[in-house]
Amino acid sequence: MTTTSTTTIISGPEGGRIEAVCFDLDDTLVDARAAWRAGFAAAVRELTPRLGARAEDATLFERAFQPLVHTEFLAGPGEWDIEFVRRGFRAFVRAHGGADEALADRAFAAYEAAWPRALVLFTDALNALRAARAHGAVAIISNGGAAEQRGKVEALGLHEWCDAVVISGEAGVRKPEAAIFARALAALGVRAGAALHVGDNLDADVRGARAAGLRAVWLNRDGRARKVEDANGAGPHAEVRSLAELAGVYGG
Repeated sequence: MTTTSTTTIISGPEGGRIEAVCFDLDDTLVDARAAWRAGFAAAVRELTPRLGARAEDATLFERAFQPLVHTEFLAGPGEWDIEFVRRGFRAFVRAHGGADEALADRAFAAYEAAWPRALVLFTDALNALRAARAHGAVAIISNGGAAEQRGKVEALGLHEWCDAVVISGEAGVRKPEAAIFARALAALGVRAGAALHVGDNLDADVRGARAAGLRAVWLNRDGRARKVEDANGAGPHAEVRSLAELAGVYGG
């Protein structure tokens, strides 16, 4: 089942204008998942002798590898660490023929070398940032390790469009916690009710932003069906299928 976008115009407090637009980073501005897939494809070339014909399985990343990395993340302290990916490769190799940490670590090294080179902005990202900048202050609020996320922002030139970049690995708090949104708002000098946050994750971005008092826009590029419980009863103020629709959401 797919959904259609909703382009309700969102205003600030007492009907005033939105004074700041905050963006999530991964899979909102940056096509991170495509880069991770490219990294995995490079790793699989190292693993082909072990995987055999299974190396051609295009579903391995989503179906067999990502769940292993997610399990490592859930067992961790709560903040992202690239070491989870290394452990994921070790678990992946164990699941496909037995323990061989040296092989798994070579695959991890290939992944680490490849995925940053594959990072690109979504084609609608720069125009959205340009429009948001004309509209008011702009921030990025991202979960992730400080070096990794800051590296993406710098390498892709996103810092040039932003008044603030708040990364959980630097801030010590993560979305959906209200404190990370409050930190961004303090840096921008804008009240929560006059700010809008855009992101692809119903929990971290939508529920988190709403709980912090911001307007929340769900970027649903794939047209996923949304259930009320997906965001614990706090659905988005608006839903868009691309960042190009944002102008219609906050009134140009």
